[in-house]
Amino acid sequence: MADEARDLLARFPAAPAPWDGVQHLWDHGRAPLRPDHPDHELAQVLLNGFLAELLCLTSALLLETLLARGFAASGRGNLNGRALAELLAQQPR
Repeated sequence: MADEARDLLARFPAAPAPWDGVQHLWDHGRAPLRPDHPDHELAQVLLNGFLAELLCLTSALLLETLLARGFAASGRGNLNGRALAELLAQQPR
């Protein structure tokens, strides 16, 4: 602890809280889907704002950034032409 902040030391617990003794954000589930989540309102605003702008995004941004990163983040590997075609074929028309 820095000398100039020694008075703060008394405000901290002497030992860390047990891991299972406190709630974690993970315990609340996904913010956009859970009204009881602490960040639900913020998640709803961000989600609605994103969806409102979706049609205005350039195809390069949509394909090269959002779809490619989402594809990789969901464990599907790299997005290529065949994978994109298969993904689009699954969507209802």
